[in-house]
Amino acid sequence: MRLPLRRAGDYPVAIVSIAAALGRDGLVASAKVAVGSVEPAARRWRQLEADLIGRSLDSGWAASRAESYSEDFRGRDGVEVPGWYRVKVLPILVRRAVDAIREQH
Repeated sequence: MRLPLRRAGDYPVAIVSIAAALGRDGLVASAKVAVGSVEPAARRWRQLEADLIGRSLDSGWAASRAESYSEDFRGRDGVEVPGWYRVKVLPILVRRAVDAIREQH
C-alpha cells in the first residue's frame, strides 16, 4: 500500500508491503512486512511480523498493533511532508494492506 503525495505526482509519503501465507486453518503461517519512504532506507517491521503469525487476518487488530509499534520509526522530514506524518499514516496503510490480502483469499 502506498500513500502518494498528490501535489508531487506519484511520490510516496509512506509504503507498507505485507506478504502473508495462510495455513489450512486460515491462520497466518508466515508474514513479512516492509516499510519504505518513512526513514532514509526501507526496512522490515519484524515486531509486527511476529505478531501476525498464528492469528487470523484482522485488519483492525493489525492496525492497532502497528499504531502501538510505530514509535519504532523515526520519520524523515522532507520538503513535501514532516517525518511525524509519515509515521502517523503507517497504521492506516497496514489496515489497507491486510484488507487487500483478505480480499485475495
